Amino acid sequence: MNTLLVIAVGSKYTDLLINNYKYLLNRVEVVVYTDDKEKLNKAIPTADIRVYKESTFRYFDKYTLTHQLTKEKRSAVLYVDAGRISTYLKSNQFIFFPKDTEYMYTDSNWGGIPNASFLLNFKAPYLEDEYFSNILEYFKDNKIDPKDIVPLLERIFIIPFNKTVDKVIIELEKVRELFENNSRTKSNAYTGVGNGEGLALGYALLKTDYKNRFLRDVTTILTPII
Repeated sequence: MNTLLVIAVGSKYTDLLINNYKYLLNRVEVVVYTDDKEKLNKAIPTADIRVYKESTFRYFDKYTLTHQLTKEKRSAVLYVDAGRISTYLKSNQFIFFPKDTEYMYTDSNWGGIPNASFLLNFKAPYLEDEYFSNILEYFKDNKIDPKDIVPLLERIFIIPFNKTVDKVIIELEKVRELFENNSRTKSNAYTGVGNGEGLALGYALLKTDYKNRFLRDVTTILTPII
């Protein structure tokens, strides 16, 4: 049985996980990091419930905790946002073959953003204007052209168990504070810190020359959930 990681921090996401756990039961081994271990232990006792120790959710922890879990399980691990379980797993469940999973698999790029150069003058109602400008300057200072970076959708992904991924995580950690500082000092609608983690992943993959694949390309058996 494959391993799925979910991070449920805050009552909104713990309740979403509880309500949608039926789509996961007996289909995957579920590991959950949460700030309400007691509540989830009672509601979904078959899951492996662990304490999320940060007082505020950090978006980069999606990658670091999933990567840590691949080392613990010695196997590829699937991650999905707590608020997206029904979206991705209600109709179909990704069943992949961990030993054959050599690459990181992501869902797609950010909608309407084919590459990071489109973020130079980015305007959106949930972020202040030019929110990512300083980050793009950092990338250019590190000899990475924003036109070559694909901002990747970070709601669901698979991280394989191999040493090559370590390099990607190291590069993500190098830019974590830059992203987290942006979320602390610039106006945005997010409750956690470090939003834009899919942009960071696109940068880290390019920086390390690590090739990712899309989930639609992974070897899967799609099983309808009735």
